[in-house]
Formats: sequence, C-alpha cells, structure tokens
Amino acid sequence: RRPVDFFRPWIDTIASTKEFSEAKSVIESAANGSSSGGGGGEDTISEAIASCTVLKELCRTISLSSDQSATLTELRSEVKSWSIGLAAVRSSAPEEDGTGASFAGAFETELGVTPDTLEDAVRTCFASMFDYRVFSYISARTDAGANNSSPTMAFAAVVMEMIDSHVAGVAFSANPLNSDRDEMVVDSSWGLGESVVDGSVHADRYVYCKINEKIVERTVGSKEQEKRLIGGGGIDIRSVDEKRQKLSSLTDEQLKQLAQLVCLVEKTYGIPIDVEWAYAPGADGGPVLKLLQARPITALFYIDDKMMTKPGERRVLYYDFNIASEATTTTPFTHMDITLYSRMVSAMCGIVEDWSFFPNDPRMPVFNASTRQYANLSIFFKFLGPDYFRRNLEFLDPYIASIFAGSDCDRKKYRIKKLPKEVSMRNAWWIFRLIPVKKIYKIGQAFKKHPEEAKEKYIQIVECDMRKVKQLEARGMDKSDGLQSYANELFRAVLPSIFQESGAIYFVILSMFNKLDAKRREGKTEKIRSEYDALCGGYEGDELMEMNIEMHRLATRLPESIWDEYDHEDLHELADRVKDNLDRKISDLPQEFLDEWKTFMDHFGFDGKDQLFLSSPRYADSPEILLGKLRQNVGAGVKDPAVTQQEQVAKRRNVMKLHEQRAKAKRYVKPFALSKVRKRNLYLDHLMWMRNAPKL
Repeated sequence: RRPVDFFRPWIDTIASTKEFSEAKSVIESAANGSSSGGGGGEDTISEAIASCTVLKELCRTISLSSDQSATLTELRSEVKSWSIGLAAVRSSAPEEDGTGASFAGAFETELGVTPDTLEDAVRTCFASMFDYRVFSYISARTDAGANNSSPTMAFAAVVMEMIDSHVAGVAFSANPLNSDRDEMVVDSSWGLGESVVDGSVHADRYVYCKINEKIVERTVGSKEQEKRLIGGGGIDIRSVDEKRQKLSSLTDEQLKQLAQLVCLVEKTYGIPIDVEWAYAPGADGGPVLKLLQARPITALFYIDDKMMTKPGERRVLYYDFNIASEATTTTPFTHMDITLYSRMVSAMCGIVEDWSFFPNDPRMPVFNASTRQYANLSIFFKFLGPDYFRRNLEFLDPYIASIFAGSDCDRKKYRIKKLPKEVSMRNAWWIFRLIPVKKIYKIGQAFKKHPEEAKEKYIQIVECDMRKVKQLEARGMDKSDGLQSYANELFRAVLPSIFQESGAIYFVILSMFNKLDAKRREGKTEKIRSEYDALCGGYEGDELMEMNIEMHRLATRLPESIWDEYDHEDLHELADRVKDNLDRKISDLPQEFLDEWKTFMDHFGFDGKDQLFLSSPRYADSPEILLGKLRQNVGAGVKDPAVTQQEQVAKRRNVMKLHEQRAKAKRYVKPFALSKVRKRNLYLDHLMWMRNAPKL
C-alpha cells in the first residue's frame, strides 16, 4: 500500500499546464453542445478529443519523484517474487468505483505487466484519467464537466498479482436485469475475464437462484476467442475450436462454489455486489476459484423496504406507472407531489371527496411508495394476463406495451395466490359508488350524439372554470387553511371541465383512437396504414401543439444575434435581461418579443420541466427553462410547427374526404357505412383535440 496522494504531483503538474487550460475550454464547449462560434456538434467533440490526447501524451513525460521511483523499484521486486512474475495494473477513481457511479471501465487496465514494463503500465492507466469519455461522464453526472480543478481530481492504481485464468468472468449478487435479490447472474468465458468485461466475446450467461441453489437459466455463448497470458508478458488472443465454443465454461459445481463466494462478499459488504472472479490452476493442477475485484452494483432499481419480499418468498412484480415514453419522470417525488397527484387522479374520476385511489400499502392494486407510485401486477395477474395489457396499451404507449410483452412479465411466476382481504368486491363496489359514472356517461353520450354542440358547451364551461381559477390565483392561499385546502378549492373549480373531458375521452375519444391506431399499426397494406396514420394527427385546438406554435413564434421574435450572445449555461443572464426590460430598467430587447413573452407566460407559464408535479420548476418561476426550449426553435433547419400542423390538418382532411367518397360508392352494399364515416369525421374535427386537455 502507498499513500493515496501518490499521483497528486502528476495531477498538479498536468492541471498547471497551458494545454490543460486550453483543453478545459474546448471540453466545456463540447459538453454544453456549443462552440465559440455559437454552433456545436461533431467538430467541437473532435477538437475536445484531440485536446485530451495531448494531455494523455503529457502524462508520459512527467518526471518521477524520488519517492515514486523508490515505490516502483519496490513493486518491481514484488512482481518478480510472484508465481508467474506478471502483474495486472488496474485503475480506480471516484468516477467508476463509488456506490453511485456506473462507469466501470472508464479507465485503462493493463494485463500481463512485467517488472520492466511496470512504469509504462502505471503511466497508461494514469493517462486514461484525461480521456474525453471520462470528462463526458463527469459532466453528465455533475453538470460540472471539465471544471473539475486539481483539488477535486483523484486517482489510484492497484498493482495486483496476475492470475493465469482458464475461465473467468463477472458475477452480480442480484439480478441487474430485473433487480431480483434472490438471483445471481454470472457471465463467463474461456481465458482471462477481460474478454467478458470488454464485450469482445459472446459469453455464457447463468441465472442462479441463491435460495434453492438451482440454475434458473443457462445460455451458452459462442466464445469464439480467448485472451491468454504470454510467459514473457502481454496478452495473446487465441481462437477457440468449435467444440469448446459449444461447451459450458462452468460446471454446476463451480457455479455453486462461485455463488457461495459471491454471497459471502455480499454479506461482508452488506449491499448487492458486482464481482470479478477467475478459475486458475492450483498447486495440484486443478482449478482454484480466485476473487479479483468487488464493487457495488449501480444498475439495480431500489424500492422501499416495505415492498421487498423476504428471501425465498414468492416474488411480487411491481410496475412504476410514472414511466412512459411521452411523460416519463424518473426523479423522486416529494410528498407534496404524490399527495396532490393522487388527489388529481381522484378528481379525474369525478370524486370530489378528499380521498385517494393510492393507499400507502404495497399489498393494494395501486399504491404510493415513499417517492414513486406503483401498480401491484401480481394482483392484476390474478385476473388478467400480460398480453391483455400489451394489446390495450399498444396505441397509448408502445414502450409500455413492450414491457408487458417482455419475458419478465411472467404471469405464472408472479401471479398472487390469495388476494388480501381488503381487495374485495365489496370494497370495489364502495369505490365505484364514489365515481359519478352516470353523470360522466350522460356527458359522454352528449359528445357522441351532438359533437359540435357539446364542444361549444365544453369551451364555455372551460372558460368559466378558468375564470374561477384566476380568481383563486389572485386571492392566493389562506395560510390558516393550508395548501391541501387550497388545492381542494382548485380541484372543485375545474371539476365541471374535468367531467366534460372525462365523458368525451372515456366514451368517445379513447375507443375511436384505439380503432384508428390499430389500423395504423396493423393495416393490410402500406397505403391503409398511411391513411390511418394521417387520421391520428393534425387536430386543430390541441393545446400541446398550440403551445409549441406559440413557443416557436416567441423564439423567432428575438434576433439570432442576441441568442448567439449566450451559451446554454448562461441563459439565466438572458432571463435577467428580459426581466430588466419588462421592469423598464433597460430597453435593449424588441418590444414585440416582450409583449409576446408576457402573453405566453400568462397562458403557459404553468408549464415547465414536469407538468404533473408541483415541485417541478415552472417557466414563470425559472424563465431560463423556457429560454432553453426557445433556443431549440432558433436557427436553420427548424420548421415552424404552425406549418407542420397545417400540413397535418390538410392531410387528415384529405383522407377523411377520401373515406367519405369510398363509403358513398358502396352505400348500396353497406348502407350504414357513410353515416359512420361522417360521424367519425365529426369526432375527428371537433373532439380529438381534447385528448391532452386534462394534462394541461
């Protein structure tokens, strides 16, 4: 062992050079997606990579201190005393070996190192600290990028005895594919484990149940090559004959022995562990298991303790239904977010009481955890299979549907055997009675029979509700009543609009869109699929599209020369400048832009990073968020969404007209087809734009 500051002189030397200062500037530009000329992209990244290469070359020219020379001399003697006289030099740094890091392999590893090549190997590992991949990873994790100055940079190198392994690989003490803590996953191949780590071979994979000590799944990879040590130092890549390619690299007994070792390491650290291991010849020539390295698994999905089953218990499958391709949020929710979001879902169902569908009990069909919301699929699988969810979710969100189509949604494995006593028909009927189904149904029938009249009535109701919301906003929250009381007032103010939207969506829009989407995906010909694709878009009045149109218009009201003055990380300065212009402290921005800015904020200032959660910053709170989105609407190649909408509307209406003509031509064969097409076209023109209304 050597002091942790062994590399500090080298770090300080590199950090003090002109080349490092120049590289920082270029790397920052690449990380921010912009160059000094206001652009960005591949050229900037190439320049950053070249700058990092210069830094890595400098690492090979730094002089050794007397202490460093003495350390290397001592290490050379130790390497000579080892059984095969070879070492592995492995790097370690906070970016790849911490509990919150997931960039293993960011730094170089040198294998088959001789005493004579030890210094070169150490320098190579140290130089990888300045690789562009490392800076990019740090930037993504900390938003600091290359601003890491020498006091925060850290590095270590481990010189280990080299193992001449015949079989090696990695093992995870918990299954990183489904986060099952009862299962161990092993990847294994012939030769050195480097082949498995760097992905150069298609390794064998084993899923092993640690509880009953049985192999759950065994997949034999092709293993076309293996990396083996050369006696004089270095690595040799050898071809594997066809017979060995088809053999399992581990026996059942070896897998059991490896599981015992992995469980011991996991117990020692007290957390799920990622282990590198190897089987090498022992004194008698037989294979001996060696533990090479252990680090925390960072890819597991962690859930509340109350959701965890005990080892060996029947597993429960949960679905985080805040994950979706269009509105995904993976950040933890605050207590306020969960409380108000749960209340909002109840309001969407027309429940005016202060009651939530989401208890805090994971035994229930849907529930609130500490920072997320889940569905207990084990309960749903009692009555419905994964394919039911896949079919019904395909048109709403193909990503979610693909999850239900995956092998992890195993109904036989996860289906609950006995329902909790609280999950009963009596309680279901009690909840159902809270929902004003009859009222919402009548509203839905009005939209179905008279879509134009119902739409006009809905618009009047929304305008009335929004006036009430504006009054509540102007009045503010009564501190003596609290936020929950104020939220209930807001929910009650918009309930008439929500009833209208629920009726239209549940009884008209969803069923129709489901049929259109099925034709779009499964139509017999490309022409049919193309026609129905046109019918699934281009709805005038869609508030999300209206927001995008207004955003583009606002962005183009500010000259590009002003946008070019600010990098992405400096947009808060532009936000201050806008505020100073609005407050008439200065006057250096176009009045047309300022007028439209005020109008946009009045209409859409409630939007932000995450519309559905109260704790998320809004445009009105953090204008730099809006400016970041506006910036994406500036420059050559950005198409006006208003033009896109006009094209989509025209395309949809052409198909509607075509379908009506076809129905007319067949009216003697199919007498009701024409009336059905005309009714559907009315829905498309007057109702489909409402589908995003509840979210906004």
